Amino acid sequence: MSKQDEMAGVFARWRESGQSLMAFGRREGMPYSRLLYWRKKFEGRSERSEKRRAVELLPVTVTRDPKPATASLFEVRLENGIALGVSDGFEEAELQRLVATLRAC
Repeated sequence: MSKQDEMAGVFARWRESGQSLMAFGRREGMPYSRLLYWRKKFEGRSERSEKRRAVELLPVTVTRDPKPATASLFEVRLENGIALGVSDGFEEAELQRLVATLRAC
């Protein structure tokens, strides 16, 4: 069995384990640097690229509101860091829908 075949088997076990590469290496007694080398060979990417997430950019149109700005009665801050100012007269159902949409971001 070639080294590449052996390491392919190791990586198949790693993927099935659900563990991080570092934890798997500790469990198997394999140096993390060796696993990184082979992962790069198999997957053609570095450890850093695994942490990157695909970002989809959407077009945005910015318009100026001809009405004077009014102060928000309160501010809603979501877990993902998005803040939303809410003023008097808001529709509860619309606000719930907006918050649900922003949470998904």
